[in-house]
Amino acid sequence: MKRLGLILFVALTTFATFLLVTDPIIPDPKPVVDPDKPDPGKPDPTPAPDPDHPFGVTSLKSNFAFPADATGATFGIDVSHFQEEINWQQVAESGVAFAFIKALEGVTEPDAKFPDNWKGAQAAGVPFAPYHFFSARTTPEAQAAALLEIIADVPVSALPIALDFEMSSSDPRGWDGRSAAEIANRIDTFIKAVESKRDQKVMIYTVKEWWDERLGSEGAKLLENDLLWIADPRDAALNSGKPEEIDGVVPTFWQFTSKGRVPGIAKDVDISVQRP
Repeated sequence: MKRLGLILFVALTTFATFLLVTDPIIPDPKPVVDPDKPDPGKPDPTPAPDPDHPFGVTSLKSNFAFPADATGATFGIDVSHFQEEINWQQVAESGVAFAFIKALEGVTEPDAKFPDNWKGAQAAGVPFAPYHFFSARTTPEAQAAALLEIIADVPVSALPIALDFEMSSSDPRGWDGRSAAEIANRIDTFIKAVESKRDQKVMIYTVKEWWDERLGSEGAKLLENDLLWIADPRDAALNSGKPEEIDGVVPTFWQFTSKGRVPGIAKDVDISVQRP
């Protein structure tokens, strides 16, 4: 029995000595990943900006905020009654270089904030132009006449009037059943009717997917004056500084986010960059 106790004592002493002289096995801590720095173990998915592209701007942000992000390019906004009250002096001081202001939708839906907005922008020294939301439910001649009446007292600007051609949330099926040729003719009729009465060009605002679906090859002749304002908030466009083109036409203005934050405007606002 004593011999067994001696053996156990020697074994326990030897094991205790091993624990004291051996470094404990501690797993390596996981590296701390900085979300603002690329992971060296993964390829960078962000394409480099194309300096040869007509925009040639650095990467943009979907949550764009003036003035810190406004570097090396000319940035502006488009607004409507959705933004409610706007302090245009603060907007001007933030670095906004231009504004497109909704005037009318169709024939019978003038934007309630248009008078306040254009007068506020004018008083603050922000260059501006009206935009018109094109409707499928009324003739282009009637829409042009209604717009010209509403903007009769608005000064002519070097900025073009914008014709907003996109799907209407209140009438999403409005353009169904109309051929591409008919739609192209209606847009062309509206543009000519406005330009014949006012010394100001008309520019088309649209989304490439919608334009291609509704107009296809019929839309090319409408862009011969190269006045195109495109909405393209895709990550690929934001990262590369290269918006989509339509029929080889590089946009004059690129609306890259609807979630911009601008001093003087409490709600989110669309932000666009102007081609140099």
